[in-house]
Amino acid sequence: MKKAFVWCHRWFGIVVGLYFALLGITGSVLVYGDAVDEMINPNLYISAHSSAHPQSLGALIKSAQEALQTDKLPRSVVIPESAYGNAVLTFDIPSGKERRRVKAFVDLTTNEFKGSYNFATSFVGFIFRFHHDLFMGGTGKTIAAVGAIFMMLILISGIYLWWPKNGQFKRAFTMRPLKSFFIKNYELHRLTGIYTAGLLLMSTFTGLVIARPDWFGAGKPRQAIEQKEAKPLFDFNKIDESLRSADLLQRPMTAMIDVRKGTVKVADRQMNIDDYVLSPPTEQKVSFRNYNFNLHSGKFWGEIGQLVMFLAGLLPLAFYFSGIYIWLKKSKPAMKRVR
Repeated sequence: MKKAFVWCHRWFGIVVGLYFALLGITGSVLVYGDAVDEMINPNLYISAHSSAHPQSLGALIKSAQEALQTDKLPRSVVIPESAYGNAVLTFDIPSGKERRRVKAFVDLTTNEFKGSYNFATSFVGFIFRFHHDLFMGGTGKTIAAVGAIFMMLILISGIYLWWPKNGQFKRAFTMRPLKSFFIKNYELHRLTGIYTAGLLLMSTFTGLVIARPDWFGAGKPRQAIEQKEAKPLFDFNKIDESLRSADLLQRPMTAMIDVRKGTVKVADRQMNIDDYVLSPPTEQKVSFRNYNFNLHSGKFWGEIGQLVMFLAGLLPLAFYFSGIYIWLKKSKPAMKRVR
């Protein structure tokens, strides 16, 4: 039995480990994707003018629609906390059979359109596409899901190989005397692995669910959904009025617009466009997929959780190279015998 687990841990680690490492690094970037994006495009995110609060959600949307030459509504409007931050509007604009996810930026003081970019062709978009589906759409998601299964096998086999004989757990959780670089490397690989195995298993399993939710009865992978004609349905003058009366039109703010349901959601309060009245905050039922995503990204635990997941994303690379070193050192005697 042990030989089978050794074989699994070694060869799955060598073959799939580098992919695991790349997923970890790209995942770490995506944890702080918005901050990275802002560093790359400060002229889009940061305004020369200071604005305490947004004046009109409708005016921001109209400015972006005119510049992008579309009548589609954005899926979200994000008003950052910084007084110098521009509004960020995310559109899904059809382009043939595909869709383009476009991020547009509008100055909150002047309602001036500051620019836009296609998310898929941006640096963070490139990282996201590799991490999400290997640039291959649905096929890539399936490959990523299968890869996640192999990654969990690597982790589980590692736990089995660590498991102490005769129940000597205290010794198994402590580092042995460091006599050589090989022993140091081996001990760090072993102990770091067992202390972080639960976190990495959680991250890998939630990634598997994101890639193929249909395998777990959580629906199909999200596809582009055509927006229905929205102009006659949404009166943003009334929406702005409702937001002001509820004191919600201020920094920071995120408005989620669901064209299919005809709703605008801000700060856990939802407005139905049939009556333009914001319902009082109620206990929100978090869907399984959102709960799973928040675990995967670390958002479930707030800023500390995101930092933990950022650091966790760097571990597979360390495990890969330390594991390769262990394998090469252990292979040397066998190579000499063959010679």
